[in-house]
Amino acid sequence: SPDVEKTGWPTTSQDGIAAQIAAMTPDQRDRLVEQYPRQVGNTDGVPWPMRVAANRINIAAALLAESGRDTGSRRRIALYRDLLGEIDDPARSGARIRRQILAFDPARASLVELNGDLATARSVAVLVPGVNTTIEGSAATTATARRFVSGSRGDAAVITYLGGPFPQVHDPAAALLEAADPRDALAMAPRLVAFSEDVDRTVAPGVPVTVIGHSYGGSIVGTAEALGLTSDRTLLVAAAGSGVGVDDPSDWHNRNPDVLRFSMTAPGDFIEAVQGIPGGPHGADPDEMPGVIRLAAGDYDDGQPVAGWEAHSGMLNRPSDSWRTVLAVITGDSETLHRAVADAPQ
Repeated sequence: SPDVEKTGWPTTSQDGIAAQIAAMTPDQRDRLVEQYPRQVGNTDGVPWPMRVAANRINIAAALLAESGRDTGSRRRIALYRDLLGEIDDPARSGARIRRQILAFDPARASLVELNGDLATARSVAVLVPGVNTTIEGSAATTATARRFVSGSRGDAAVITYLGGPFPQVHDPAAALLEAADPRDALAMAPRLVAFSEDVDRTVAPGVPVTVIGHSYGGSIVGTAEALGLTSDRTLLVAAAGSGVGVDDPSDWHNRNPDVLRFSMTAPGDFIEAVQGIPGGPHGADPDEMPGVIRLAAGDYDDGQPVAGWEAHSGMLNRPSDSWRTVLAVITGDSETLHRAVADAPQ
């Protein structure tokens, strides 16, 4: 039977791992999932159906290990049950479906989930959230992703990417200081680079991949671009910066030479106080970066402008021009994008 220890996975390229698994029989693959679920569920290069199957085992094991004696444990139990449960298909098939967990490692604060149907999606996005994101509190990020899947009637699939710990802030006044700490961005960026390579391998040819960084996630995505991220489009939403050490576009090294870059920040968003501080840790202001296409935040559907502190998360979560513009970047809806570009501050 196959033995992960003997295959040398930690030092094997993703293509090498994919080739090893392609050479196995279905029985051998099943045995690999059963015997080494932690490695199979969390290794880039492993086919995603195998990762999903392995992570069901990993989540069930994590659930059984919880005592339920304290609040934290009870929250984890509720989350793990949710992860193992069925949901209404966000792609609007009308079916109840199992969740598709591509990485699950609570010890490393890692949770990656595919929302939507990769077999029918005509565009794919990877969403990297911001400060205060935790595995236990990740339902809001998941809901954001599913709304984009539903809003596209299943044309888009959206992957939520929690590739490690995010800064945790309990005092809003400290948010700017915490958001300015680059350590978590520097730690997560190389993992995002590796995962983007796996996405590129997995997604069908001709299906565009958009990597979206929101708030602190914008710095993670920008830093990953400096390290060789692969994407067709990069979108920084209310981003803390263009990336750690990214002062001008030549600091980015996307593996796709034709990548399109977009940025959108609402007027009066508190993140503006962090963006592009001279000598700041998160690099240049993405809204001022040459070659980055600036997008207008526009209005909420109730007629109010998308502006102020509330817009920091509102632009992704409330019915609005900004929400439709993000979806337009993912799906390549040029009419909506042209309007958002025309209305953007120059």
